[in-house]
Amino acid sequence: KGAGVGHLLLEKLLHTARWIGVRRVFCLTFEVDFFAKHGFVEIGETPIDTEVYSELLRSPDEGVAEFLDLERVK
Repeated sequence: KGAGVGHLLLEKLLHTARWIGVRRVFCLTFEVDFFAKHGFVEIGETPIDTEVYSELLRSPDEGVAEFLDLERVK
């Protein structure tokens, strides 16, 4: 922490996203302050698009499953 690596990675990711035409980026994270420093806004309990949620449910990432409170990590 504090070496700027996360900042550099996020900036590269956002630059690449803009370059390929991505208009909206969101993240599931417990590091809310870090992302707020980079312009992200916490949406709290705001529902996300059904299509996006369906894609999250298919994610093999156990962190996503835990964040969504899915049975496969209980």
